[in-house]
Amino acid sequence: MKLALLALAYLILIAHLTPANTSPPIPREVPHAERPASCGAPLALSDVVPNPAPGEPERLTIANRGKAPIDLEDWALVAGRRRRPIGPTHLAPGQARIFGGAALGTLRLRNHAGEVRLVDPCGVTRAAVSWDTPSRGHAVEARAGPP
Repeated sequence: MKLALLALAYLILIAHLTPANTSPPIPREVPHAERPASCGAPLALSDVVPNPAPGEPERLTIANRGKAPIDLEDWALVAGRRRRPIGPTHLAPGQARIFGGAALGTLRLRNHAGEVRLVDPCGVTRAAVSWDTPSRGHAVEARAGPP
């Protein structure tokens, strides 16, 4: 009996000393009633330069294709396992903004076989651009169709 209690105490101690799972939570799609107004806004990714010319930064362009301003506060760019929040900023109708260098933060665009996604506040990918091996200094254009 003593041995069983000792084993149980040991297991409880180990459970409390083991760090909890620290991986980021899996994004979930937000129920319609809780969605921010900018979920589903018509944004586009274009002119992605993952393999820039020497001395130039990686860069991409986000454009508002809609008829109303869009708040980018909770939008994010995702490349591989890295996520870079975009906001706080707004895009007017028809306006485009270039993100490059320091504006991309820790986000890195792979020179070979990569993808970058534009994710709305509800966790839904609204645009994506992928590439195999782009020419140095040339932009990769988004392919037609849904992400």
